[in-house]
Amino acid sequence: MDAPTAEQSLRSMIPMVETLDLRVTEMDTGKCVMLLPEQPAYFNHIGKPHAGAMFTLGESASGGVVVSELTPLLDRGTPLVVEITIRYLKIARGDITAVATMSKSAEEIEQILDDGGRPEWVVDIDLIDGTGTKTGSMTALWTIKPH
Repeated sequence: MDAPTAEQSLRSMIPMVETLDLRVTEMDTGKCVMLLPEQPAYFNHIGKPHAGAMFTLGESASGGVVVSELTPLLDRGTPLVVEITIRYLKIARGDITAVATMSKSAEEIEQILDDGGRPEWVVDIDLIDGTGTKTGSMTALWTIKPH
């Protein structure tokens, strides 16, 4: 799935992507990169990007890579987040980019489903601000709930 198709898909499935004007800037095997443009409407009390907006960006990027990688498996089950942790490392400035990468391949996840299991895998997300500084890191645990 290319970046424009992924962005259109995410915007139609997840209203918050549209609300925050999140943009998919890169899609590659096992990787999704999304951008949260600097918007004063989503600043916190110190005039910087709000933690909730940054969380939503990271979670959305993780969903982008999951849907992109697992499209052939979506008829077998629904991908769901089980748990997300986030660490805010530094005050973010400017646009924020989330880089999400999957820990398992689609083939590994499919094999677990074929064997009758319920797969779980991690998506790691780095949050990088407009100065190029890593300002946060997230870990999302995903599963597929079989239909």
